[in-house]
Amino acid sequence: MNITELSRRLKITPKELKMALPKLGFHIGARAIQIPEKQAMQVIEIWQENRKKEREIKEIEDKITKAKENEFLLWGILIMAKLQF
Repeated sequence: MNITELSRRLKITPKELKMALPKLGFHIGARAIQIPEKQAMQVIEIWQENRKKEREIKEIEDKITKAKENEFLLWGILIMAKLQF
């Protein structure tokens, strides 16, 4: 599969793809234009798994941030309640 076509499927630039491939465990030359179809399918599969994990991590981080905001809000309410008595 052509590197450009694969990058379009992954919605990234060919340059970003070439930089990401070694991190994903795929070693291709800097001048490579194509990679085998089987390898391309593996790249797509791993890329989708990584995206899913990144989304899950972001959701967890968002929940933690909201929990911290709520904690500060509760502390503020408790302090205000103590000051009123």
